[in-house]
Amino acid sequence: MIPYSLFLLLDRSAGVDGKIEQVKAEAQGEFKPRISIVRVLRLVSGGATVASGFVTLFVLAMIFRPLYAANAGGVFTVIGFFAAAFALGGVLTAMWLGHWYLVTPALSGRPLQFATTLVLVAVLVQVALSFLIGPSTAYVNKPLAPTGHTTISAVPTPSASGSHVKPVGAPVITPLGTDAINWLHILVAFAIPLLLGGLAWKLIRDRSFQSATGMLYLVVVCTLAGEVLARGLFLLGL
Repeated sequence: MIPYSLFLLLDRSAGVDGKIEQVKAEAQGEFKPRISIVRVLRLVSGGATVASGFVTLFVLAMIFRPLYAANAGGVFTVIGFFAAAFALGGVLTAMWLGHWYLVTPALSGRPLQFATTLVLVAVLVQVALSFLIGPSTAYVNKPLAPTGHTTISAVPTPSASGSHVKPVGAPVITPLGTDAINWLHILVAFAIPLLLGGLAWKLIRDRSFQSATGMLYLVVVCTLAGEVLARGLFLLGL
């Protein structure tokens, strides 16, 4: 991202200002090349940044894929990582972009509407994956089938502080039950973002950018909290 940011600062033809200069030059009969070396370097570095992000997400998803490899070999788990990344990145981009419309309200609302649509689609994909994967997200907690080999069980032994080693198969005690956390996750990560995101999408179409930005603030909070709950459920019992 550092080379991309540098080339973006050096590229005078980038953005709306560059298009205005291009139109003025064509109106005056001057020839200005549409593609410069700096622009090519900016596009190459930007493409490399996006590709590295996709590769990083894929590697992380493949690392955690064995935690729930029961459904379609963990394919849904990998897709879930990408859907979560698009939801988080999309809502943060939309919220930051909404502030730009507060100072320049004459801008086209299409970029903000596109970012909001991306968030809604990503959340809907997560909802679909939650039904495909099921309520349980910790595959490692499922009992293993007997293999016929001798199993050595951990025996509780007192330590220097007087505590004991946790026996094998002991239940995990949490302040809230797993079912309650699942329902809280559905409410915070799915229901509220879809409702508020839909309202923000409608407000953007009506060019009410200030209200839409306020809605996106709430979607950011719910999406971040929902992803924290989702990761906690995903890693439950480790």
